[in-house]
Amino acid sequence: MKEITRTMESAFTVGRIFSKSFQIFSRNAVFMFCASLLVTIPGFIITSYLSSFFYVVNSFWGILLSALASMLIGVFTQVVSQAVVIYGVFQSLTGRPPAFLPSLKVALRRFLPVLIVSFAVTFLILLGCLLLVIPGLIVQLMLWVAVPVIMVEKGSLGHALQRSMTLTRGYRWRIFFLTALLGVLGMVVGQVRNVIVGGIFSIGTWQSVWAGFLTNMTLYVCLTGMVHVLASVVVTVGYYTLRHEVEMVSLEDLAAVFEERPVC
Repeated sequence: MKEITRTMESAFTVGRIFSKSFQIFSRNAVFMFCASLLVTIPGFIITSYLSSFFYVVNSFWGILLSALASMLIGVFTQVVSQAVVIYGVFQSLTGRPPAFLPSLKVALRRFLPVLIVSFAVTFLILLGCLLLVIPGLIVQLMLWVAVPVIMVEKGSLGHALQRSMTLTRGYRWRIFFLTALLGVLGMVVGQVRNVIVGGIFSIGTWQSVWAGFLTNMTLYVCLTGMVHVLASVVVTVGYYTLRHEVEMVSLEDLAAVFEERPVC
């Protein structure tokens, strides 16, 4: 009976998590746009330049180096952007408008542990996918909040993974629907971007090439990048909701760790 009551009164529902996330996302649009710039622009510009240069000189190793550089830059910006958004969301939840530069400073301070956890989660998901996909999906759901855990609670890699598995237990179907909706949104946005940019490139003039490049970059920031940022907001709101619902931890206690004050 207690479990039924808890489920009926649960704050962790797909609708509530998305509603709260969209509120935070729209209320702090400038901050979210800056986070989108961070996750997209460096990699986009550097990768485009390297790719065009090495394709012109027709260097196999150059093209390979370009792909590797693209991957490394993407990992770096993705990790930093996610950490920036996590801090910014907690600022917004406590009623303080998030500022980008202070959030970036906190993100860089926590960069290494967040990077380690992100790599570990990605590796475990890929390993699970090699075992007929379904295990990879299960691992993804179990480790859904591992990155917010390492940002807020600190600790070791093992602590972050174990805490995520503990917090998500009993909520994984709801997490599945959250991630599925975000995945569909990402695919739709990507398809729209490809259609628009492909139409411009198909004109075939040098003006259309530049127009296509600029349009692709703009849409990448405003659509693809913003979807990545929204996904980070959803995960952070989900983490806070799980901590509050499962452990009755207050928002002030969670936000206090970023101010280096003791948590009750």
